Amino acid sequence: SAKPEINLDKTKNGIRLISLKNKRLPLTDICMVMPGGVILENSEIAGTGRLLSAMLGTGTGSYSEKELAEILDDQSIDLNISGGSNTMTLRMNFMPDKLASAMDILKSILTEPLFGKTEFEREQKNSLSMIESRKMSPRHVAEDRLFSLMYGRHPYGNPACGSTESIK
Repeated sequence: SAKPEINLDKTKNGIRLISLKNKRLPLTDICMVMPGGVILENSEIAGTGRLLSAMLGTGTGSYSEKELAEILDDQSIDLNISGGSNTMTLRMNFMPDKLASAMDILKSILTEPLFGKTEFEREQKNSLSMIESRKMSPRHVAEDRLFSLMYGRHPYGNPACGSTESIK
């Protein structure tokens, strides 16, 4: 079998685009990796990158949260947005004939997020519940303490999901 074709291009504003063509599967995958995540947080705003990632899929200027979910479902577009240690990653997977719809959604998410109050309060509550759940898990308590001891005041010393204080 032939090796996949990998290309590196740059846009006019310096953004690097890496493309890989593999014709074995009839799918299109898009993965955007942007600066973000825990590395940009301090103890006062710990967990906000994760909260931002959760909020980006909750509606835009063009699509309500419900409309966005319906389009993704109807078009069989898989969307995943997550915050990591050093990045925020947005992934989409879809059939090639859904490219136009996927690009419209991607553009809308990145250029006109709503961050609605109701959705924010729900995601904030989810984050606070996750924090409380972690406090009941000896493994998670040990992990958070280990990172605190290892990294001290560095952003990696804070729990990735934040603290009750930082999320409130």
